[in-house]
Amino acid sequence: MIIEISIAVIAGAFLVLVAFLIFTLVATKRVLVNLNYTLAFLQSQLRSTGDEAHKAVLETNLLLNDLRGKMQAIDPLFNTLSNLGEVAECVSNSAREQYRANCVSQKIKAAHKSEETTDIKDIAEWAFLGVNLWRKFKK
Repeated sequence: MIIEISIAVIAGAFLVLVAFLIFTLVATKRVLVNLNYTLAFLQSQLRSTGDEAHKAVLETNLLLNDLRGKMQAIDPLFNTLSNLGEVAECVSNSAREQYRANCVSQKIKAAHKSEETTDIKDIAEWAFLGVNLWRKFKK
């Protein structure tokens, strides 16, 4: 009788084990079905995103090529402006040097004039003194 009760307990435990196994398999099946739907949805989204990204890359390449063409078209203008700037800088430097040279020459002329003026002043003072002395001697 102990053997029969042991067999009955083993059979009952086996039935409970099989029942939990069935529930686990059903739940796993539901998870796998949901996972399959999710993967299908993600694949469709990735395809559409990939197509949009590909279109964006193509449009970017077109814009980049257009921009390169326009840059090459206006490159001579910028070269000309650069050359014009260099010429303006040279003219400015030349004018600055000419102005400095004029200032120096004017200062030199002013110094000579002041020396000449001083000489003339000295001569006039000597002449005035001489005339005063002459007048004093005459009296």
